[in-house]
Amino acid sequence: MCYTKVVDMEVIAMTSPSKTAVSEVYVFKGEAKASKRIAVRARDFYSISYRYSGKAYIKAGDVEFVSGANSITFMPKGIGYDTEVTEDTQTVVAHFKLDRDIDFRNPAVINADDKELVHLFEKLLRRNRVGSPVNFSMMAAFYELLAKLDSI
Repeated sequence: MCYTKVVDMEVIAMTSPSKTAVSEVYVFKGEAKASKRIAVRARDFYSISYRYSGKAYIKAGDVEFVSGANSITFMPKGIGYDTEVTEDTQTVVAHFKLDRDIDFRNPAVINADDKELVHLFEKLLRRNRVGSPVNFSMMAAFYELLAKLDSI
């Protein structure tokens, strides 16, 4: 695993000395056709995704990076950005909220050549139950994914 350097700013690791609890997780499979640059407003949740195929260029403030096939992209809560999908893409996306905010201010892309990470994103999809008010099985899979990322 390697972390991507973004312009002149080093991407933070997705770890925190003070842990917090996940209060909501929404998981879905995404597909997008190549498109021109669009603006995404700041949102009230964090986002983490695995890109099976395709490529997207992302610009958050003065920071630009590429999310390509076999990569994990993290977008913090409250950060607006522009994105341009340059190749048709397929992703698994998790939007999540925490019981309290933590200091994840930088977007990040991780090259994900670790098959266990791919398996964990697929496990999230399999355990997703649309309309289920409480889904401990999916939450367990999400915590497993976070624990794996924390160990990198």
